[in-house]
Amino acid sequence: MSIVDPEKYRYELLAKIVDENKRLLKAIGGNCKVTMTEIGSRVRWQRTDLAELTLYIPYNTEVNGCVYEQ
Repeated sequence: MSIVDPEKYRYELLAKIVDENKRLLKAIGGNCKVTMTEIGSRVRWQRTDLAELTLYIPYNTEVNGCVYEQ
């Protein structure tokens, strides 16, 4: 099992990553800054079931600079 041209899904995956980071910021609250690294990696895929592939872009997320009001 394989996929032809996984890079064509890059912007769809990037939009999902942005949404995930927005949810992360909302969950932790405060005035935090999210920094993503290695987001420029190629789209990869992994077989996750007999007839299923999962596409992903490996990246790291760092949250810092959080200021919480009391």
